[in-house]
Amino acid sequence: MRKSSLPRAMMAILLVVMLLAGCLAGACAEGAKDENEPAVAEESAPEGVEDDARDEDGEDDAGDDAGQAPEDAPVLAAPIVPTDGAIYTYEDMEQDLFELQKRYPELLQVRSLGTSCDGREIYEAMLGDPEAEKHILIQASIHAREHMNTLVAMRQLEFTLQYYDTADFHDVAYSELFGDYCFHVLPMTNPDGVTISQLGPEAIRSPELRAVIEECHQLDGGGKDYWQRWKANGRGVDLNRNFDSGWQEYKGTGHISSDCYKGEAPASEPEVQAILRVAEEYPPICTISYHSTGGCVYWDYGCQGALFQADRALAEAASSLTGYKMTSSVTSAQDAAGCSDYFVLERGIPSVTIENGHAACPLPPEEFSDIWLANVDLWPTLAELFSDRPVPSEYATESSGYVIGQIYRAGVNEFLTLRESPSTSGKALRRLGVDAEMELLEIVNDEFCRVRVVETGEVGYVMTKYLY
Repeated sequence: MRKSSLPRAMMAILLVVMLLAGCLAGACAEGAKDENEPAVAEESAPEGVEDDARDEDGEDDAGDDAGQAPEDAPVLAAPIVPTDGAIYTYEDMEQDLFELQKRYPELLQVRSLGTSCDGREIYEAMLGDPEAEKHILIQASIHAREHMNTLVAMRQLEFTLQYYDTADFHDVAYSELFGDYCFHVLPMTNPDGVTISQLGPEAIRSPELRAVIEECHQLDGGGKDYWQRWKANGRGVDLNRNFDSGWQEYKGTGHISSDCYKGEAPASEPEVQAILRVAEEYPPICTISYHSTGGCVYWDYGCQGALFQADRALAEAASSLTGYKMTSSVTSAQDAAGCSDYFVLERGIPSVTIENGHAACPLPPEEFSDIWLANVDLWPTLAELFSDRPVPSEYATESSGYVIGQIYRAGVNEFLTLRESPSTSGKALRRLGVDAEMELLEIVNDEFCRVRVVETGEVGYVMTKYLY
């Protein structure tokens, strides 16, 4: 038998070289092919679009399909809005809004609601038909140092636009679910304040306004990270204390400041006026205010009856989705004159405040991923919640929505106090557990009702608004 003319080791080496050359050629050809194909968005798919590239722990699988869109997910162009959670400026947002409008002209309209004190536009993004039956108002970054919420709102906007014609939520297509809605989103309600928090006072264009905020610095006594922790607008007014609901009673800071100065009059600031303009033109069925920090959902601003129940339902939906704890604004003694206070108490519109994040503001970039995952399905959740609920004009703000003789439960996270008389100063008989059942015997006044505890037969008085 004839021996090979090359040693066996040499033949093995040549074989390996040939195999490597073939692999490299295939990779180059695949790379050339990919250059002509649209990029796939690095985006988790919404409910109804499976994401096979992720395992149960949310980590990327090491299989051949890792990093690729699943077969039944839409192939999307690279996202316009960034996903890294880094500082997202007014200029970034402005550019992205118009890029989104250009990409989705049939679904998105962008308009200015007015200008800030330093000449920045206060933008509203309208997703859906402005003539729709139902309108939802979402505003973010009314407090300057909480500016990561702008990025959250912008990502929600783009996410919904990208998946509008392809995704579903609880087996209902996005296009059908959102068909009766128009979302009105103010992604950066306080552009001057955000600019101060991100870039410092030198980024303010007006010399007069720079002098105003420098005066705030002196009056407040400065301090570490003073500018980064700025909350007010460009002339030292805390916008979330500038609404006409408890404004007269709220004291706050008696001078212009980075925080807690309510302004010279209710709605004196252009940013607050912008929110009110949307509500006047398109009365919303609910409002969402994005704030930070604390990982909770503030609700219960002091209303009663059917409106209280509607606000509770909204808070429960937001809490269930995000995993944040429901917190009563009344029992936790939150300050008055805020956006949600105003819409609930003055306009009769269910409203909650979602406090994203857990670290001190400004939130660190690494918090963005968890916040985004907690909020990604908020819009379809809201649309589903209000699909069969009444519009705000149908909510009763009186306790007359309750029926004498009907069984109710304690509808609060904390315990409910059964009192000897119909007053908060009345002697406490005992604390009723969550979901304790009570028969309604009498509506006594605007705050209290007389009840019989089903389990024990005790009769006493409780605050009516906490029954459901």
